[in-house]
Amino acid sequence: MDLLDKMADREFLGVEFYMWLLYLSEINDGLFKMADYDLELAFDDQLVLEVKLSEAEQSRLKGGSPAYSPEARKALQLGKLITTARFSMARDERRWKFSGNSRRFALSGIRTPQVLSREEDDAFDERMYLIEELDQMWHDLYRMFLKERISPAWESRAEAMREWIAEPTADEPRQR
Repeated sequence: MDLLDKMADREFLGVEFYMWLLYLSEINDGLFKMADYDLELAFDDQLVLEVKLSEAEQSRLKGGSPAYSPEARKALQLGKLITTARFSMARDERRWKFSGNSRRFALSGIRTPQVLSREEDDAFDERMYLIEELDQMWHDLYRMFLKERISPAWESRAEAMREWIAEPTADEPRQR
């Protein structure tokens, strides 16, 4: 099995991770309690959802907070999966914005908090530190997800997520 086949076999984990992040960010108001710190995570102003086997069938939502919109919920109900999202993450007084691809588990377009150093070399070092801090927080979230994903508690979490997805959107009547 070559590297591309191995990646394809495991891409479901990134998709499940993004779904888990969306679910928890909505039910916990974006607050995540990590071992040594708290962070806020929100899906920001861009979201792409696709049918698993067809990139041609996708929903591209932009502006405001599209991940929490009725359109996003409807796309999830139709079986579309989060493939790309724009995030906002804050720790203490610092805020990062970045895009993520769930299938490749890649981050891009990173905007770090404002760099305070005035000297060019110091500013570069500070920016690299801020990127490393974002990387560490992202990996801490992923570790938290994996710990839950391999635990017996995953079945109840997955069921809660399915029920959450199935809830009617604001523009739909509830089924009786």
